[in-house]
This record gives sequence, C-alpha cells and structure tokens, in this order.
Amino acid sequence: SDDSVVPNIYLDVYQNGNKYTEEPVMLKGGNKDNRQLTYVFKGLPKYSIEGKEYVYTVEEVLGDGVEGYTQNITPENDGYIVENIFDNTTIDINFTKVWEGINEDSVVPDIKLYLYQNGNKYTDEPVTLKGGNSENRELTYVFKELPKYSTDGNKYTYKVVEEVPDGYISSGEATVDANNNATITNRFTPGKVSISGTKTWNMVSESDLSSVPTITIRLQSSTDGILWSNVNDKVVELKAGELAFEFKDLPEYSVEGNKYKYRVVETPLVGYTSSNNGSYNILNTYTPGET
Repeated sequence: SDDSVVPNIYLDVYQNGNKYTEEPVMLKGGNKDNRQLTYVFKGLPKYSIEGKEYVYTVEEVLGDGVEGYTQNITPENDGYIVENIFDNTTIDINFTKVWEGINEDSVVPDIKLYLYQNGNKYTDEPVTLKGGNSENRELTYVFKELPKYSTDGNKYTYKVVEEVPDGYISSGEATVDANNNATITNRFTPGKVSISGTKTWNMVSESDLSSVPTITIRLQSSTDGILWSNVNDKVVELKAGELAFEFKDLPEYSVEGNKYKYRVVETPLVGYTSSNNGSYNILNTYTPGET
C-alpha cells in the first residue's frame, strides 16, 4: 500500500560474471515519499583491452534478516529492473485455554482475549471464549488470516493476552510459537479469608449468663447478595460463657470469578430476639413475654 515501509536493498554489479563493485550500493527504503527507486552506475568501461564488449549484470542483496520478498531481475534497454515481490502469506494462530484446580462440574467464567502484533494491540475488540461447565465451555479459538511478514522485511511476532478473572492465577501472556500455537493456563486459586464475630446477651443479668441456652450459628455465602446458601460444615455452637466464634479458610472467590459475600445466621431461640445489623456480631435480647 502507499503507506507501506519497505526495507533497504543493496546492489552489486558484475562484469563478465565477476563482481565489479567493491561495496554494494544501497537503495534507501522507507515509505513512498522517501524511498529510493533508481540508481545509475556511471563510468563503467564498455570494452576490455582485448576489444571485447563487457557484459554487465546486477544482483540484489537484501539486508540481514530481511524476509518476505522474492526477487525478479530482468534486463531492459541499457539497465536492469529489479522487482521485489512481497509475500502476502497469511497464518492462522491456534489458541488453547487450559483450566486447572477445578472440578469436572465447575462453571468457569468467560475469558476475553486480545491479540498483539509486534507488541501493539492488533484487535480493537476482544475475542470472548465462553465459560461454563465442562460440556459447554469454549477452550480453543483460531485467529485467522494474519499477515506473516511486514513490508519492511520482518516476520511479525504475535502474542495473546487475556483479562485474568478474579480468583485465578494466569500463566501469563502467550507468545505464539514456531507452529503458530499459543496456550494460556488459568489455575483456580481463590484465596482464603476468615470470618469472626462475638455473641452478646442483652437484658440478661450477669448471674444468669452462666445458664443461657446453647446457640447454633451457621455460615452462609452468596455471590450476588440475594441468593444465599449454607456453607458445608461451617456450623458452630456457643455454650454458656462462650462469646466469640470464627470460621477459617473460607474461599474468597467462586470458580466463576465472583467474590463471595458471607453472613452468619443464628438458629432462633424461644424467648430471645436476634440481630446483627449486617455485621458478624450477634446480639440476643431477652424477651420472655407475659403470661
């Protein structure tokens, strides 16, 4: 295209098959406004001392590491046309997502992927790999028909970058290998939190604190604050005189990448009203009623 940047090229002149120029002549590359397209080799002897006319040819050398071009050199009048044909080969990049640290029935989150070319974001919008359980989650994606070479004669490098979901550790951005494959592994590492609270008895005399009933406190979790469910094996009983409790080693995130909310729920006691004002501290007020 008009704004393409082409590489420098180097030309050697050969006289009767032998290299004539000590150093190659460089034709400057660049964009259409500053690239050099012609050169005149001046003052070349036409005849040898034997009276024979010299035969001149031109050969082109691309710069070190330049790829993506084929050459076609043809004579024309008293010169040569050196044609470099750009290789428009495209490649497909095969991406694979690997999930670790989850169960077969775990529901994983959607993943957003970005493709980078030579360190610059190539896709404006991310590609979304659908999450879900083991039967319907998407684990592969193919980035299709990507240019293999740039016009400046270099092979493009590609990498895939993801938005890492909460609760997971990523293996990091994936550089595309020689076989055009890229893989990112996400390991579920939800982190651990602890929940602690206190029990307070209200309207109960100090002399009666030793005879208050045993209370049962159950831990519940939610990811949206609306639907709550009991956490398995997270139940404590506080006997008379026991005023503090703690739930340890609780996952901070769900496998879907959502942060857990926790609350404590007390089994109702006859003759008492319970409140916690949104905290983990439970207040039991003695309300015996009348007979």
